[in-house]
Amino acid sequence: MCFTMSEERILKTGKILNRKYKIEKFLGGGAFGEVYRVKNTFLKKRFAIKVFKVALEVKGSESTVQELLDEAVLLAKFDHRNIVKVHDADVFIGDDGQEHVFFVMDYIPGGDLDDYWKSFGARFVPLENVIDIIKQICLGLNVLHSEKPPMIHRDIKPQNIMIGYDNHGVVAKLTDFGLVKTVNPSTLYASAKGTLAFKAPEFLEEKDDTSTDIFALGVTFYMLLTDKFPYPIDSDFDVMTGSWLKKKPKPLNYYNPLIRDEKLEKMVFTAIETDSKKRYQNAQELLDAIEDWEKNKDIDVVEEEIPDAVPEDEKPADEHQKTSEKQSVDDADAQYIHQKAERQAENAKEMAKDPKKFMYASDAFAYAFKNDNEVRDKHQDNLNILNSSKPVERFIEGAMKAVNNLLDYEKGVDYFEQAFAQRPELKEKYNSRYELWKSFVLIRDSQRVDEGISALRQLAGNDPAIDREYGFCLDLLASKDAKKMESEALKYVDRFEPVKASRIMELAMLLDDSIRDRYQYKLRTWKKGIIN
Repeated sequence: MCFTMSEERILKTGKILNRKYKIEKFLGGGAFGEVYRVKNTFLKKRFAIKVFKVALEVKGSESTVQELLDEAVLLAKFDHRNIVKVHDADVFIGDDGQEHVFFVMDYIPGGDLDDYWKSFGARFVPLENVIDIIKQICLGLNVLHSEKPPMIHRDIKPQNIMIGYDNHGVVAKLTDFGLVKTVNPSTLYASAKGTLAFKAPEFLEEKDDTSTDIFALGVTFYMLLTDKFPYPIDSDFDVMTGSWLKKKPKPLNYYNPLIRDEKLEKMVFTAIETDSKKRYQNAQELLDAIEDWEKNKDIDVVEEEIPDAVPEDEKPADEHQKTSEKQSVDDADAQYIHQKAERQAENAKEMAKDPKKFMYASDAFAYAFKNDNEVRDKHQDNLNILNSSKPVERFIEGAMKAVNNLLDYEKGVDYFEQAFAQRPELKEKYNSRYELWKSFVLIRDSQRVDEGISALRQLAGNDPAIDREYGFCLDLLASKDAKKMESEALKYVDRFEPVKASRIMELAMLLDDSIRDRYQYKLRTWKKGIIN
């Protein structure tokens, strides 16, 4: 007999579990359990429930129940902003006639850190966002590491970090404590389990301690900053021998040209140090390092007081030496920038060969050219050939992706204009979106926001489709009060009107980048009518 995925699930949408939890949505599952979004029919509040696939072999067996509920018992023990909270635990009779264990925990509508990271598309996650998230996970993890004896998570990875939102912005919460274990108080080690790409070398010796959690968090830190793993696993041979951990990680700015901070890099590399003795030993040590970096990151260079001018022939010899040394530093810096730009241009050439990255190649060329005229002269022909080879359909596709995935209205307008230049007849088909995005570009410009609001109002008056989408919130937009708009959008979410919420929040994002950072990830699902 063939079963569909929905038939294989333990619970069906609409089922009332134990008379008070209505199953609303399947959120995901693994080898041992499934997670659903539910609504408490009495409290009218949403939760997530984790249901174990294994049925209880002996009804009423306290030892079996307790074994399966270890994770729930552990999570219920902690009450911390950065740890998912458990509220209830119970058993139920499944459709298979067997008893299953489940527990009820916080529902985090933002999804996990992996989803959050992917929502930025081709862009890097902003540094301040990364630092904020890593700090929050340090705070949650420190609760475990501060236990006597310490407890370790053993499976830190983006999929086990939930991302929600509150009045202060993004809230990161540790979850999936199924592998948590108290370390042996004598050796301070526990047996190693978890996800391979995030495991420290100690796992090869079948042991973990609190510093191995830091290694996993450090890998996550590196990945968020660079979109790459520090120790990539390239082959089965790597897995069999553990040789991937002997590779030397690339500097952060090898992948992310926006980062040129030696202190930040040293901090990340200390977290992913393969020698556990040289690594931060627990969450508090990494947190202290981050906070120290934050205090000192803007005062790396202290300029000396400039003395009155001295005639060149009266300058002491060491002044000439200093000038020469400064020139050497400037030359080295210029050489670094040139090499970086050259590498970016070569990467752009490779991107142009990849169908999935084709649309980003010209952006990569442009970025390289901005930093180095010599590189521009060398590779300009490559960019010209690339742009001339783009079919119109790719420009249209690129415009839609730039806006829908990245909220990059400027790029959407630019791609549309390049498509229209090749095939003017397309403008009639896409003109409504084109003019809408042009008004958004103006609204995002603080110097032209009134002009943009006027353009959008006029567009809504002439285009019934735009009026249906945005007409109802134009007066709210005219207030230019982004916080008020955010509040109104969330009221629509509470009333289960996500599409209207998305329109207001989209306009609020144009006025306030902090709102954009908090909600851009959720906007896509709201536009589809989904409250996740």
